[in-house]
Amino acid sequence: MSKSFYFILFMCWSVAPAHAQKAREEETFVRELHTKTISLNDDTKIKSGNLPFKSVTIIDARFDTSMVGLYESEVLAPLSKIVCDDNAASSITNYIDAHYTLASGSNNAPSLLVLLKKLWLSSALDAGFKNGDPDSHAWSDGVIFSCDLFMQNGDSLHTLFRVDTILTGKYSSLNTANLYIEQGIQTMLARVIDRSIQEIHSGTKLFTMNAIQQFIYQYHNYKILIADTLKKGVYASFSEFKNNSPSYPEYETKESNKTDNVYIKDEKGNFVLSRDCWGYCDGQSVFVNSSENIFQLHRSGNTYIMYGFKEFDKRKNIKIGNMLTLGLVAGVVGSQNKKIVYKGDSTPLQLDMETGEFY
Repeated sequence: MSKSFYFILFMCWSVAPAHAQKAREEETFVRELHTKTISLNDDTKIKSGNLPFKSVTIIDARFDTSMVGLYESEVLAPLSKIVCDDNAASSITNYIDAHYTLASGSNNAPSLLVLLKKLWLSSALDAGFKNGDPDSHAWSDGVIFSCDLFMQNGDSLHTLFRVDTILTGKYSSLNTANLYIEQGIQTMLARVIDRSIQEIHSGTKLFTMNAIQQFIYQYHNYKILIADTLKKGVYASFSEFKNNSPSYPEYETKESNKTDNVYIKDEKGNFVLSRDCWGYCDGQSVFVNSSENIFQLHRSGNTYIMYGFKEFDKRKNIKIGNMLTLGLVAGVVGSQNKKIVYKGDSTPLQLDMETGEFY
């Protein structure tokens, strides 16, 4: 006598509207941002090499000096801002003092001035495409490191070179944040380590400290950052956003299950869909249009941060019913049961005020 066994799988789930879920995520991002404090290695036992400078000074000219990264971790903390145990400039200076031998005993040796422009840890750095698929981006952990180096003699500053690099790796930019930053410092000094002043090429143009300070002031002087009132309207470009100058003062927004749509009023008085706008301002808050979704920007220092995504990721979903029938019984999942879907995974990001990119 044969027996038949019937397995019944019950699947229970609740589905919240996409925009309600996104609103909750953004609210959590602002309200529950944890702090992850990191320390750079200060072990002085092993020196990395000699520097031909009697001292090193770091000027932190970043748009946001309050942190060095944002990260989302399901284990340590839902959302975290990464900060140095000291400020970033002091942490870098202390690391250099600990790991490099300076020409401090030579009165004739020049000093090194580093103008730090970018230092940002991220899990959303561009790593090309997944398996060569142009519709599916790969993202990597790492650090963005950018600075200008000057050789200083008294009040005179000679340009040396610029370091502008992105260093990526397979390890978490939260758990190994100090290693990424230390690698950035080592990259910065690679062209001057164990070399004499005569071997280091410097530019002929002279700067003064006053000129450097004026540059930093202008560097942070975008109208969107200093305006008393934010102008309401749609920004056609990143430049319009930086200049607090939206070109379309009248607009409407509409939400669907997959996208957020912005409509601008044309010359005939009709509202037409604008897919390419950079974002908009409602007169109080600023929003960015990213992958046809709208995310609110939150001021942080002299830039903005958001909880959102840069683009949709292409994924293959399998129809549950057919998977149970074919997969468990026959062991086959036909291609006709696979559906290509596009989904965006939100993550904390910072706006690069120079380029308009999010990292």
